[in-house]
Amino acid sequence: GTIVSTEYCNASEGQCTDDCGGNWRTNGNGNGGGGGPTPPIPTPPTPSPPTPPTPTPGTFTATTTRYWDCSCGACGCSFLPTGLGNEPVHCHSKAMFTAPTYKEYGASFFGAAAISASLGGGYWMAEGCGKCWRVTSTSNAAGYEGTETTLVLKGTNFFPDENQMCGAGAHFDTAAPGFDVTAYSFAHTCPEREPEEADGFAACGNWLITDDNPDMNCDCSLFNDDV
Repeated sequence: GTIVSTEYCNASEGQCTDDCGGNWRTNGNGNGGGGGPTPPIPTPPTPSPPTPPTPTPGTFTATTTRYWDCSCGACGCSFLPTGLGNEPVHCHSKAMFTAPTYKEYGASFFGAAAISASLGGGYWMAEGCGKCWRVTSTSNAAGYEGTETTLVLKGTNFFPDENQMCGAGAHFDTAAPGFDVTAYSFAHTCPEREPEEADGFAACGNWLITDDNPDMNCDCSLFNDDV
């Protein structure tokens, strides 16, 4: 094709539009000038929907309750108190305790729990026995709203799906002496197996059930044994 100069294209409207393919513009004094072809108006890209975060492998939502029925449990953690014959009692070492200061798993407390079948729980030495889970929850109790607490819980017992407090999903029944809710317990034997601690094992059973105040209905000082 013919190469034309800028001066040639700016000389007249005809040369600008016909020969150079430009747009003729005036500056208000009758003088004109040409430019190159009008560039196309860019079309903005269609926004893509946000990508949802990818769940961390192995994470799930679970429900929780609390218990301490003094029975042996489905994972064999028990001892025989003096004078009780062949009636095993749930190990006191499975009570919740403050996590070590180094907090390897970011937990405030370490403890144990009866676990549902979906977590590997079963009636005797099932696959979930001895496994551990990192459980994080956010409080909705009055005065403690939004408080986040992380526990590391070890499976030491079975929480059957037949219990109305547990659906068919993941569930942790956290072991906490004194907190057994006897209305829903299948194996509460504390008064018979540890009668010297009967008052302590009944100290917190109604906590957050008959009163929404988390500072009521629990008195751990009723235990004789600090453990």
